[in-house]
Amino acid sequence: MATLLKFPGRDAPIAERVTDPFLALPLAARKEATRRLALIKPAIDRVQQGVSIRLTAYWLHLSADEMPSAPTIARWLTQYQKGGIVALAPQYKGKQRTARGWEARA
Repeated sequence: MATLLKFPGRDAPIAERVTDPFLALPLAARKEATRRLALIKPAIDRVQQGVSIRLTAYWLHLSADEMPSAPTIARWLTQYQKGGIVALAPQYKGKQRTARGWEARA
């Protein structure tokens, strides 16, 4: 008779099994966070040298085409300082469905 091998934590949700919060993000969120980090990478060095975030964001915005607006870059820099690459992941969860009373009666 064969015995079943039981792996610890196998029945736990993936978010609980993964210890790295970046790997716990969905693939699309990880790609977007990585893209944002690649865009602001030159600005991170300037901020660490003591240049203000707003001035650095404006400099980065003017330095290349297809760059997001300066306030967006400043927001990404602030998020990166506070939470690392995980904070750069989009926070949009989608529109929540509202329950309507007439649906239950139909």
